Amino acid sequence: MLLGLFLITWLLVIAVLAVAVLVTILVSGIVSNAYGAPYVPIRRRFVRPLLLWAGLSADDVFYDLGCGDARVLVSAVKDFGVKKAIGYEVALWPYLIAKWKIYKSNLDDRIEVNKKSFFERA
Repeated sequence: MLLGLFLITWLLVIAVLAVAVLVTILVSGIVSNAYGAPYVPIRRRFVRPLLLWAGLSADDVFYDLGCGDARVLVSAVKDFGVKKAIGYEVALWPYLIAKWKIYKSNLDDRIEVNKKSFFERA
């Protein structure tokens, strides 16, 4: 009896968390579209050629307006050694993914992501 109650409680907690994640993704998509651009991540195979074309160097500060999940920011710092990378993202879900990727890559000191529109003043 006690084990069944424990199992039902955990299933309920997992269901609530799953609904919360889905609502966050849905609201994030609505916010992205309200600002004029949905979140569509660049394919990984295009990131490096794009940054090569940009001609980045170690003295550069790289900005990504609408950085999504920060894959371009992380590549600019890791692969091209830019001294600082700064991104802007209005949608919550990609912003959270970006913060997690930056933390996981241990690049907190060189990458900054702001959850606001780049049109807003500080």
